[in-house]
Amino acid sequence: MPSNRADTWQQATPAQRYVRLVRAWWKQPAAAMFSKVMDKPDPALLPRQNVFDRLFRMDLLAELRRWEIGSALSEPNLIGERLTWKRPVSYCCADCLVDPIQVNWAEAEAVGAIAHGALSALGRCVDDEEALQSTATQLLPRAQETVLLQADLTAVVAGTPSGQLAATLNLMADPEGRDTASTWRFSPESVRRAMDQGHTAEDLLDKLTAIAHASLPQPLEYLIKDVGRRFGQLQVRNVRCCVLGEEALLLELSRNRSVRELSLHTLAPTVLASSKPVKETLAALRKAGYAPVQQKTDGAVAVERTVVDRPPLVMEQSHYGIAPEPLEAGFRELAERLLAQPDKAPSGGALPG
Repeated sequence: MPSNRADTWQQATPAQRYVRLVRAWWKQPAAAMFSKVMDKPDPALLPRQNVFDRLFRMDLLAELRRWEIGSALSEPNLIGERLTWKRPVSYCCADCLVDPIQVNWAEAEAVGAIAHGALSALGRCVDDEEALQSTATQLLPRAQETVLLQADLTAVVAGTPSGQLAATLNLMADPEGRDTASTWRFSPESVRRAMDQGHTAEDLLDKLTAIAHASLPQPLEYLIKDVGRRFGQLQVRNVRCCVLGEEALLLELSRNRSVRELSLHTLAPTVLASSKPVKETLAALRKAGYAPVQQKTDGAVAVERTVVDRPPLVMEQSHYGIAPEPLEAGFRELAERLLAQPDKAPSGGALPG
């Protein structure tokens, strides 16, 4: 996620941005591209206490810095034998450095410290911030301060736009692409978004005139003026509820200091807006001596019924049902059936009891 320093970084020149990125890479303890280069599913900036990659990065560039300018290495892994020979305690063997070389070499190429197998002019001064800033200023192009505005409602910046130029275009247009040239497109929605932030049509036209290569294209000027003409024709106000009544009564109510907690504002001669919900507004008006009624959304009067909150009656629940009392004939039939049973079990043994 972009940090709270991202906006400040974007306002800097290309050389300043580059120096901050390279210096951050130079100082970080772990290799940020480990997951990408080694194809292992770990977060790119997984916190690690081990500073092996930082020390190895310094040793790698220090070794390349000792070589004659213009000397290149065709196979990066070949440098592993030389580093293990110089630091046998830190690096056990050349085979142990295969992965670290692959990752840190790829990172050095990504930040421009190594190019075509050799240490670049930027890589030779990566440990000196002032020298790195001077070299980057010489090698990197200056940021563009102007834009080409076209009749198809696009804006094209050849090269790297300055922070101020990019901020101005992002304000009123949507970015479409960024390569050797950056492109933005204007639309009614993007212009309205700029006006939502407090800018008028005149403000936007003045900003574009200040950064344009030439005069503004007519389609773009017409677009901004058309959006400005329609902007604000509808207004939306945040209210919690409305108070309706006769004009004279609402005029008196709006000046009543006893209900100032409602922050009543006039929407129409017979409509006041309250900043409180319906129940609180009703209570405040009744406390002030008025007799308001509540309306439903369709305008019908909502009848307020008093609900008495009483506890429920706890009924004793019997766990067993009461069997119906059998008739006398049923008892006699049961007794006869029991007496007709044999005195011995089917096995021949006496029945218990």
